[in-house]
Amino acid sequence: MVIAAASFRGGRLVREEPPPTPALSLGRARTVAARRKLEVVLSTIGGGRSVDEVCSEHGISRATYHEWRDQALHAAGKALEEPTPNERVGGPRSRGR
Repeated sequence: MVIAAASFRGGRLVREEPPPTPALSLGRARTVAARRKLEVVLSTIGGGRSVDEVCSEHGISRATYHEWRDQALHAAGKALEEPTPNERVGGPRSRGR
């Protein structure tokens, strides 16, 4: 939803259109699936390939690669913070022997 603003200029009410959003004005924005981002990052971490090689192959900048890497590491850290079923309150059921 776009909300237009209005202001008075020279005693007249003038409608002002909002500027286009950066993603629309650039025309280059791409949505990349999380799985693909992870594959790109893992190819450098465990695949023995250089960041420059992977960036060139996938048509991304080093800055984009590092952003994806940081996102992946942050998500992995969050996932490791969540308790596993055996670590949840009460732990595994004891058999009462």
